[in-house]
Amino acid sequence: MPRRVLKISQGGQKVNLHLTKGEKSPYLALSHCWGSTPPLQTTKANIGAHLHNIPLTFLPRLFLDAITLTSRLGHQYLWVDSLCIIQDSPPDWDRESSLMSSIYTNSALTIAATHAASSSSSLFSASTATPIPLGNATLYARPATRHIHRHPSPAFPLLTRAWVYQERLLSPRVVHFTPDELSWECNRSIRCQCGYFDRADARYTFHADKRWGVDIKRQHTTSLIKAIAINDKNALHARWRKVVTDAWLTEPRFKDVVLLAVPGGTKGPDQRA
Repeated sequence: MPRRVLKISQGGQKVNLHLTKGEKSPYLALSHCWGSTPPLQTTKANIGAHLHNIPLTFLPRLFLDAITLTSRLGHQYLWVDSLCIIQDSPPDWDRESSLMSSIYTNSALTIAATHAASSSSSLFSASTATPIPLGNATLYARPATRHIHRHPSPAFPLLTRAWVYQERLLSPRVVHFTPDELSWECNRSIRCQCGYFDRADARYTFHADKRWGVDIKRQHTTSLIKAIAINDKNALHARWRKVVTDAWLTEPRFKDVVLLAVPGGTKGPDQRA
């Protein structure tokens, strides 16, 4: 487990920062955008209080939803960067950020708030349908579903961040909360509720198809497994260049962030689905 996690008890009604001290228990991780207004943070001034209790009224909507989801999935621990790292302690931030690889690689599941631009947004989104009377029947129509694709999009603010590129690659399992549905991503495939990706396996290799290249986790894992199996250093270097390039294209404004964000992405893959 990470050094600190949120401990959720009483059915999600009590939350406190928990020092794991070498404990080994499953935990979930949250991947999210902070937004223009930073969410609640753990600092040197309030860490003592957070270790005892974090009032739910202090937490933004996104964190509350993630805590509820974690509890309902039967888990007790959740890792959230702003609360599990002492934000005004450079030594703590340096140490914990260097461990991002293991934090996301060892998480049971990463909750990705893919459609949320800030922590004040809800993790969940509601789909609406318009009834259309057709004689004795009623047809329900809804807007076209927006799907994750290979290029950054305003519909998915989380996927425009270079840091998140690493989190996505390293997590063995990711559930994306998008504007219209849930999408599941692991090292073997990507799937969504409407079945758009289920029908696309044979099309991932065609550049003309919008689904081409969207399964970055599967591509990354497959490439690393092959390169490591035959000790192909040229292939490993090529994979490193690919990761750096893709991360830079995700957030080209912040070149320094890219180099900080991607080192863990070229470590050996976790083959768990």
